[in-house]
Amino acid sequence: MSFWSGWNALHTYGLHPTEGGVLAPLPMRLLIGVPLMALGVFICAGIVVYMQSCYVGRIDRIEGEDRYRLTLAGVVTRSVLTVSGQHVVQGGYHDGDYWAGGAMVAAPWYTLRLPGRRLPLVVDAQGDVIDEEAFERLTSRRYLPADPAWTSSKRGGRRR
Repeated sequence: MSFWSGWNALHTYGLHPTEGGVLAPLPMRLLIGVPLMALGVFICAGIVVYMQSCYVGRIDRIEGEDRYRLTLAGVVTRSVLTVSGQHVVQGGYHDGDYWAGGAMVAAPWYTLRLPGRRLPLVVDAQGDVIDEEAFERLTSRRYLPADPAWTSSKRGGRRR
């Protein structure tokens, strides 16, 4: 939406009767249109980064071990992480309740933090997870003792 608004401003700003009815000068259209288009590009890039590196699409437990295969639902390609259950440092539940245009939306999710990763993994609580037992084991690890390689600070658990 933002990109389209910027594109539209570049081509038509000033033509509407409330804007004067005459096409605005190019510098004015660039001043309005380019930031809106850039905002749209940044929003799309953020969605791709989120899907590529944070959103867990599938959780499978490796038989006979306390290890899990997490498939990230990427936009371009899917990637697979294999993690030990004891390396899940922090997991939390978020109810995801908010008002959107007069309607209550419930979109709960879990976060899983792993040592060495800046962003937490996100697991949709309403998604179709193939291995329910693996999902329950990983998401029930709310606040585990910190691994020596991972220390939390007052700024949200950043790696030192």
